Amino acid sequence: MCYSFVALFLDALVLLIFAYGIFQIFIIKRPIETTEPQLAWLNIHNISQLKMMLIEVIIVILFVFFLKYTLLHFSEAGWEMLILPVSILLLSVSLYILKRDSE
Repeated sequence: MCYSFVALFLDALVLLIFAYGIFQIFIIKRPIETTEPQLAWLNIHNISQLKMMLIEVIIVILFVFFLKYTLLHFSEAGWEMLILPVSILLLSVSLYILKRDSE
């Protein structure tokens, strides 16, 4: 039961980050160097930064889903349960490569 609340919270976080990123990129249009206090991880300047942030949150959502599935179906454990963690690992590695290349 608690896992579904965490998943709902993370879904809401994805929507919030997306809405704030779109607002910050297209509506505010302020210069990059501002003196306004702001959270550093919410400082979004272009679409690629927004995309990377959303991919990070989606990877966390997938991990929570895998954790929930593993705890609920632990007695039926088979090799099929490795498909989701391997895909999460591949997504994480690809995100790391994309971040490394963009710097």
